[in-house]
Amino acid sequence: MYADINNVREELRKTKRQLKRLRAALPKLMSSTDLLQRIVSKSRDTMMYISIVDQLHHDVSVLSKSPDPAKDLLREAHILELRAENYELRYLHLRQCLRTLHAVAPILIATGKSSTEKWEAMLELKQSYVDIEGKKREMIIKQTTMERIIEDQLNSISNAKAAIHARRATLQSEEKDLQESSQAKITESIDSLKSAIEEMVRKIETPPAGHLKEETFEKKRRSQESMQDEEPMDFSDAEGHALPEARG
Repeated sequence: MYADINNVREELRKTKRQLKRLRAALPKLMSSTDLLQRIVSKSRDTMMYISIVDQLHHDVSVLSKSPDPAKDLLREAHILELRAENYELRYLHLRQCLRTLHAVAPILIATGKSSTEKWEAMLELKQSYVDIEGKKREMIIKQTTMERIIEDQLNSISNAKAAIHARRATLQSEEKDLQESSQAKITESIDSLKSAIEEMVRKIETPPAGHLKEETFEKKRRSQESMQDEEPMDFSDAEGHALPEARG
């Protein structure tokens, strides 16, 4: 009997030593009040970012309907993509922060710094945030509620990114067609200019038809005159007898 009691006491001492080591290994824990304040702060950020995601969707809609040149809209699409990625990272960061904070509560309860009832009551306290229009609105800070809100916003951002990508693909196709059309027009203009220059050169190098006729006639006349100059003078009469002037 005494042996059993001693064994129980020894097990109890071991358990206490293990618990002491575990407590020593734990980081310094915040109070339940501080924990609640941090959760409320991150939850407010979560609700505030809903407005900027709504604005993102509005800007994507404007991009889809804008008649501006494709080159300008492609630049705007790139900016919207960066914004969407930024908002996505913010929500992923908030989700991780809230998960970490909510994971602290069970440790506070396990170490006796709080209780399940007390913590649940603290989470039920009414909380509020101020939206982008300056209006005060109520919010629920329970983890399940925040997880659902963040997931909805991440899906919304994903849809916005898909719309931006689709619009960008269309704009890139339009820009490519425009460049090809412009290149074709430039090539056509160059060919037309080249043909015009070649025609001008041909006209310069080829004399007019009238000028050719005059030149041919002039050459013929000069040729005849030359032949006449070279023909010897005839001093005989009609019967072939030399004239007196020729004899003397």
